[in-house]
Amino acid sequence: VLNSTSSFKECLMLFFSKNVFLFRCQDIKYRDDLPSASIVVCFYNEHFRTLLRTVHSILNRTPGQLLNEILLIDDYSNIPNLHEDVAKYIKEKSLTKVKLLKPERREGLVRARLFGARRAQGKVLVFLDSHIEVNVGWIEPLLSRIREKQTNVVMPIIDIINADTFTYSSSPLVRGGFNWGLHFKWEEFTQSKPYILGTLDKKEDFVKPIKSPTMAGGLFTIDKKYFTDIGEYDAGMNIWGGENLEISFRIWMCGGSLELIPCSRVGHIFRHRRPYGSPDGQDTMLHNSLRVAYVWMDDYKEYFLSQRKDSQNIDFGDISSRLQLRRELKCHDFDWYLKNVYPELTLPTDDEDNLKKKWSAIEHDKYQPWHSRKRNYLGQYHIKLSNTSLCIQSSTDFKTKGSSLILKPCVRSKSQMWFATDKNELVLAQLLCLQAGKLSPILYKCHEMGEIKNGDIKEEGQVHSENTKALTYFTSIAFELNGRIVQSICECAAGKGPKAVCKHMACVCYAILRFKEHSEWLIKMTPTKNKQKMMKLNYPKKAENLTFEIQKCNVTIRKRGNMCFDPRPANTCSPVYWSDIVRNRVINYCSLEKTVRY
Repeated sequence: VLNSTSSFKECLMLFFSKNVFLFRCQDIKYRDDLPSASIVVCFYNEHFRTLLRTVHSILNRTPGQLLNEILLIDDYSNIPNLHEDVAKYIKEKSLTKVKLLKPERREGLVRARLFGARRAQGKVLVFLDSHIEVNVGWIEPLLSRIREKQTNVVMPIIDIINADTFTYSSSPLVRGGFNWGLHFKWEEFTQSKPYILGTLDKKEDFVKPIKSPTMAGGLFTIDKKYFTDIGEYDAGMNIWGGENLEISFRIWMCGGSLELIPCSRVGHIFRHRRPYGSPDGQDTMLHNSLRVAYVWMDDYKEYFLSQRKDSQNIDFGDISSRLQLRRELKCHDFDWYLKNVYPELTLPTDDEDNLKKKWSAIEHDKYQPWHSRKRNYLGQYHIKLSNTSLCIQSSTDFKTKGSSLILKPCVRSKSQMWFATDKNELVLAQLLCLQAGKLSPILYKCHEMGEIKNGDIKEEGQVHSENTKALTYFTSIAFELNGRIVQSICECAAGKGPKAVCKHMACVCYAILRFKEHSEWLIKMTPTKNKQKMMKLNYPKKAENLTFEIQKCNVTIRKRGNMCFDPRPANTCSPVYWSDIVRNRVINYCSLEKTVRY
C-alpha cells in the first residue's frame, strides 16, 4: 500500500512503538494447567484453500496440550465435491485432531454452531469463522482469562486480512456496540478526553482485559459448561444476524462479562459482501432481531420497532422457552444493561438537557470510565472545487458504505452536506465518514482516529480565534477530468517544515487538479452559512514550483503531473491524517522524495 523504503519503515515503527502494546504481551507468563479447547469452525461454501489456511494456522500456532480438537462443521455446502475434498485432505495429511461433521440439512450459522458445540469434547469452546488466521500466542490469553473466572466470555482483537491480497494488517483497539436498528458497530477508543480511556492511561493497561458491551460474534471463547448453563444459542434464529447481540445481552444481563483480550489476535478476511443469503429469501436479520427485542429489551424494544415499520406482521417464532430461560437465570432487565454496561448509548428520546446529564455522569462514573460515544458537531460544510460550482458528494446513496465520491453541481442537500466533529471526522449527512480507499476516497463507518486537526480558518477576510473551533483539514484529494475523485498525498508542513512560519493559522494542504497541461485548481472547505466563501488563495497559473500563500503560512511543494511532493528531507517524520485502507488505522508516514500513494 505504501512506499517500502527504510525511512518509511522507521517512521512506521516509531508510531507503533508509541501506540502498539504487543511487545508487552510477550513478557506475560501463563499457567501450565490451562483448560483444553474445542475449536468450532462452521463453513458454508467456503473456498477450499481459505478453509485450509484457517485449519493450518490453528494447528501451527496452538500448543498441542491446549488443542483438544478442531470441529469443521460443513453447513450443507453445495459447491461440488467441497465436502469430499476436505475429507480427503484431512485423511491424506493425517490431521487427527481435525474432525469434519455435516448436519442433515442446511442449518445456518446459529444452529450449525450448536451442532458443533454439543459434540465438542474440550472444556472450553472457541468459535471461529472459516476465513481467519490465528496469530502467534493467540489462545493462551483467552484460556487464561476463562480459567480465572468461568463466567468470563472473551474475544481476541480481530485483525484484518485483505480479501484481495491476503495481506495481514493489525487492527486498532476497538470494542463492540450497537445502534437502535440493532446493528453491531465497532467503537474506537480515543484520547480526546481523559475519562474515555480511563484505565488505559498507562501503557501497561493496554494488555489488560477490556469490557465490551457487545461482540461481533464471529470469534469468541466461552467455558463449555457456562455456555450450556446460560442457554447456548437461540435455536429459533435462522441462518445469520442478530445472534451476536442476543448472546451479548444475555451474558451481561445474566451475571457474566464480555471482554476483549488485547494480547490475543486473530486475522479475519473482511469480504466486500456476504457471499450467501437465506435459502428461502427470508430477511433473517430482521427475524432474528425481533427475537432479540422481544426477549431481552423490554420496553426499549419500541425504539427498534419504530425504525423497522416493516416488522409489524413478521412471524418470528415461539419465544416462550427463551423468556422462561431469562426468568430461570434471574437476569437483570435491559434498563440495568443500559445504565451499567452501555450508558453511552443515546436514546432517541434524549433531549439536550438529558444528554448533558448523561455525559456528565459518565465522565465521573467509576464503573466504566473508559469509553464515550458522544458526537459533537462543530461545523457544517460543502467541499467545493474552487472557481467552480462543483461540490463533492457520494457517487451512490449517501447511506451506502464503501461509496466513492464524485463532483456534482452544488446544492443544499444531505448528499453534499459534510459535518466536522470534535473527534476529527468529516461525516457526510451525519452518517458515514470520509476515509481512504485503495485508489479513491470512500465513505465508511466513522472510526474516530483523526482525519482533521483544530486550527484557525480565514473566512470572508476575518480570522477566527481558536474559541470558534474552526477546523483545518489535512486531507488531500485530487480530481480526474471525468469528475471521479482520486487520491494523492499533498502534505502540509504543519508548523514543522522549513517553509512553515505560521503562528496564528495552521498550515492547510490543498490538492492539485490538473485540468490542462499548465492549469491547476485547488479545493477548499466552504461553510454553507457564508455564501460558500472561506479562504482566499494566491497561486500562479504556470510554474514549476507552486507556492500556496495562506496568511502567515507558506507551504512550497514541487509538482510532477498531478502528484504533490513535500520538499523536506526524506528522514523527516510528520503526521498525515489518512487512514489505512483496510481497517481505517491511523498511520504515520515519512516525507519521501518519491510519491506516497494510497
